[in-house]
Amino acid sequence: MGYDPDFARPRPVETPGQWLIQRIATTHDIHHVVSGFATVGEGENGVLAITAVQIGFPAFVILNTAAAFGSFRFQPERHAMVSRAMARGMAMGLTSAPFCVQRWEEGWQRPLADWRRQLGVQDPLRDEPYAMRRMLSDLEAEL
Repeated sequence: MGYDPDFARPRPVETPGQWLIQRIATTHDIHHVVSGFATVGEGENGVLAITAVQIGFPAFVILNTAAAFGSFRFQPERHAMVSRAMARGMAMGLTSAPFCVQRWEEGWQRPLADWRRQLGVQDPLRDEPYAMRRMLSDLEAEL
């Protein structure tokens, strides 16, 4: 995917809460890769659901609540897919080890399958409309 392990600029952290917020921001895109959720649309809701379930991160709970309400109220045709992505993310979050505390930077060269096995990600997204794999296939088809 071309991610750079040193992409996030270091910031001073003085409390465990600041460390956690920084860590979530720094590793969020890696969570997409590990889970298989796309980085757009409903895929984003799925990854937010993983973190919300695993650590109760308030910002992600609020964002997904707003997405669910917004799709129900303003885009009813998307509501089922948003709900499925969030449910899938919650299920993945409940059955896997917490993503945000993994030492990704110490295992950057490890195969993705090894990370998934270690974390207990037994069913990464593959063919769902909001799967990263499908998003990449769609982009390649456009080129």
